[in-house]
Amino acid sequence: MSIQFSRSIRSLNIDSFRASRIGLIIGSLLMLTLILWFFFARVSVHETSQEVSLSQDGRALATFSEDALTRIQLGQDTLVRVFSSTDEPPLTIQGVVFDIFPDSNQVEITIVAEDFLDIPATDNINAQVDIEIEQVTPFNLIMRYSGQFVESEQVGADSQTESSASTP
Repeated sequence: MSIQFSRSIRSLNIDSFRASRIGLIIGSLLMLTLILWFFFARVSVHETSQEVSLSQDGRALATFSEDALTRIQLGQDTLVRVFSSTDEPPLTIQGVVFDIFPDSNQVEITIVAEDFLDIPATDNINAQVDIEIEQVTPFNLIMRYSGQFVESEQVGADSQTESSASTP
C-alpha cells in the first residue's frame, strides 16, 4: 500500500534535519582545522648520520652527505644517540656543532652532557647524530618534494643515498 502524498509532505516538514546539520558543522570544523594545520603548523626537518666516532674528550665526529653539509651550520644543537647491543633504549646525549670539514664530509660535535664518559672511545660504535636543520610547514614540505619551489632545492626521499649515488 502506498503512502498518501499529503502524509509524505507532512513528514518532510516535521523532519528538522538536525543530525545532518550537526554532522555538516562538525565535518566543516574538522576540515577547517586540518587546512589551518596544513598551512601554519611547523614540522622539523632533520639530517641524520649513521657513522659516528666518539672521543673521551667530549667530541664526536659524524659523517654526513655533501647535500646535508650545505644545510648544517656552526652552533646548531644536535642529539647523539648511542645504541647498545642489548635491548636497552639508546643513550641520548646533547651536543653542539663545533666545526664542519667539507672536504671529508664530516662534522665535529662538542658534547655538552657528562654522559659521554660512560661510553668507550672507538670508531666502530653504533650511533647516529641528528641535527635539526629547519622548521617548515607541511605545505612547504610537499611543495619541495614536488619541485614546485624554484628558489629552494628539491628534497629527495632519501637525501643521503641520492647524494652518495651522484658522487663519482
